[in-house]
Amino acid sequence: ALARRLRAAADELRPSPPRVARGHARTARGGRRNDDDEGNEGNEGNENDGFDFAAYPSRHVALRVMYAGWDYRGFASQGAEQDGVRTVEEALFRALKRVRLIAPDATWKTCDYTRCGRTDAGVSALGQVVSARLRCRVPRRDDDDDGDGGDEIDYPAVLNRALPRDIRILGWTYVSPAFSARFDCEYRHYKYFFTDWNGLDVSAMNEAASAFVGEHDFRNFCKMDARNVHNYRRRIDSCRVVVNGPDSEFVRV
Repeated sequence: ALARRLRAAADELRPSPPRVARGHARTARGGRRNDDDEGNEGNEGNENDGFDFAAYPSRHVALRVMYAGWDYRGFASQGAEQDGVRTVEEALFRALKRVRLIAPDATWKTCDYTRCGRTDAGVSALGQVVSARLRCRVPRRDDDDDGDGGDEIDYPAVLNRALPRDIRILGWTYVSPAFSARFDCEYRHYKYFFTDWNGLDVSAMNEAASAFVGEHDFRNFCKMDARNVHNYRRRIDSCRVVVNGPDSEFVRV
């Protein structure tokens, strides 16, 4: 079911039609796009094609990312460009550079990149969030309330033309320069699917799952990050084991 939803969503987000020669084009978000200043968006180009990234303003933007992860070795970069290991994050960074939303030599630190979390090899996501300082058309003012972004670059349309079809940008928003996709996250929602091979005792599994609900110290279940993390207590709002439909062979947690 999850695979079907991912593929269906990807099919609905087909690349935008070619830009008109001049004037304004309507974006997927309903804003207006001035083609006179977007001649470079979506072009592959290279680092020496004369595009001066420093000549453009930039803003902190959060992106909502969906991906089908079965062909990737997880979300987080693992030095994939050197090792030949495919990760979603490396594909995303390549696309950001290709459409010149970040500089060709940008690193996580220089573009203030943060991610909400990691996923393992083969795991998919419908609502991963990342943030970075991206090239923009609407500079931020000191008294700016962020506005509605109506005249901004259509980040989903631009990036989806450059990304593999199993990675899609679903939405975006301006965020504060201090925003962290990791530490400003309010909650995470996970679903695990597995096959009911031998008639699992779902009732007993639910009884065991209920022990996770509440606030607990999870320091023994995570990588120690003393520089950034000082509180290892987390609250589990719900943990349930559900048969995925009356005739389904799958159980989800």
